[in-house]
Amino acid sequence: MSYPPLNCPVCRGLLRDFEIRLVGPFRCPTCGEQLQIPSRYYNGLSAASLLISSILSVTMGLRGVILCFVTVILWVPINILGLVVMRSIWPPEIKRYLPKDLRLFQR
Repeated sequence: MSYPPLNCPVCRGLLRDFEIRLVGPFRCPTCGEQLQIPSRYYNGLSAASLLISSILSVTMGLRGVILCFVTVILWVPINILGLVVMRSIWPPEIKRYLPKDLRLFQR
């Protein structure tokens, strides 16, 4: 599957998929700047995947503890599939890394 290229917002250098972390900071291999993908990208995808897996579980007629168990089991492959699909449809926005303690004072 061919994904749209992702570039460093600082130096415009090409970022390969294995160099990008969904959670936490990572460095640009060209300029060394610390970068990040905003947490809303993965959190939104995870929430949507959980919603889809719970709807599927309820549709199968499951209830109680089994409903919870199957929902979590279904969530994993649905989340992985969602990552693959989202990466090609809606690529993540890459920004400079900003530590959490500095975000409090950002306007």
